[in-house]
Amino acid sequence: MKFEMEGLGATKKRLKIEIPPEEIATALDEAYKELNKSVKVDGFRPGKAPRGILEKRYNDTVEAEVLERIVPQMYIKAVDEAKIYPVANPSITETGLKLKKGEALIFTAEVEVRPEFDLTEYKGIEIKDEPVEVTDQELAEAIEEMRGMHSTLDTVAEDREAKMGDHTLIDFEGFMDGTAIEGGKAENYTLELGSSTLIPGFEEQVVGMKKGENKELQVKFPDDYRNKELAGKDVVFKVALKDIKKKVLPELDGEFAKDLGLGATVEELKDRLKKDIATYKQHNMASQHKREIVKVLLDKCQFELPASLVEKEVRQMVLRRHQELLQSGQTPKEAGFELKAFQDEAKPLAEEKVKTSLILTAIAEKENVTVSDREIDRYLQGMAAETGYGVDEIKKLYQKREGGMDTIRAVLGEDKVLEFLLKEAKKA
Repeated sequence: MKFEMEGLGATKKRLKIEIPPEEIATALDEAYKELNKSVKVDGFRPGKAPRGILEKRYNDTVEAEVLERIVPQMYIKAVDEAKIYPVANPSITETGLKLKKGEALIFTAEVEVRPEFDLTEYKGIEIKDEPVEVTDQELAEAIEEMRGMHSTLDTVAEDREAKMGDHTLIDFEGFMDGTAIEGGKAENYTLELGSSTLIPGFEEQVVGMKKGENKELQVKFPDDYRNKELAGKDVVFKVALKDIKKKVLPELDGEFAKDLGLGATVEELKDRLKKDIATYKQHNMASQHKREIVKVLLDKCQFELPASLVEKEVRQMVLRRHQELLQSGQTPKEAGFELKAFQDEAKPLAEEKVKTSLILTAIAEKENVTVSDREIDRYLQGMAAETGYGVDEIKKLYQKREGGMDTIRAVLGEDKVLEFLLKEAKKA
């Protein structure tokens, strides 16, 4: 096999590949030998039918199979020898390729490739390193959050008005121009006042109601409400307040610390929470530093991006947005999703992600940063522990996606490179 390569810009190559007749003859010989083992020809023992008879009966089928096999094989061989890195499937310019006895097979493949670019100095990038401190206020807020998570709800015994922070039990029904709104009715609905669960103005008007009281609330749906028929419209909600409960926080004492498994005393609880907050802040700072490093690399390295990679990333962003909308209970149409507008907005972000990936891949190759199968297994086990799915189930989910398990290897690889760059960074 021999080939000639022509550049079609920074991200595209044309390979003219020639397969000599002797290689084609060898491939045909092997194909007919395999065929002879599997077909029955009257008058001949299995595997003993003459080549001429097989050619008369199966020539078109065999040649098609050989073409289907030898063209990709020689293309891959040419790519390896040319030391280029395709990022998309090749386009074979010829149609109706045919094998001709005693003649070479020549075909042309055009393919988008990873661009070559000068990798600027990536070690010693300056980052601002600040000491991690946990303030008394942060610790106090964390403790109150923990108490809130383990609070109980007690029915309010006294005859008082509902106030912000209360958990109320209500029935309600919405009317627009005197007509009941479809889906605007609920019974025994639990509403935490101040949670901003319902449309603006609703919870504020429940404040001040007493148990057993009925009230009409005048509210206006937001202009950007997902149901366009209600967006910006004035609506009346008839509300019946059936019960009021208040949140009761647990005492901050040794028993509370023991129940959480974070110590035997309040001081031990505080020490543990302080360490956890510090770890969280250190993680956030490391993430911020990585973003700073990436920004420096993006500014320093300028090169053309493969269009197919950007298009692929935009498609993934569209898919993720669709999934987010469906999970929120809306269809893209109900949410007013406009594909073209979203694609235009997503393209710069997709370009940045593709460029970042190409730069980090180049650094990984130069520094010999690799991801082992064991690291992938640990990642999958971590996902299994978080999601409750089995490792095999997660593998199947990834295998169904575009890119398959290589997606995980790429993500882990990029993170390892960023960890390397963070260690090599110059801390100011």
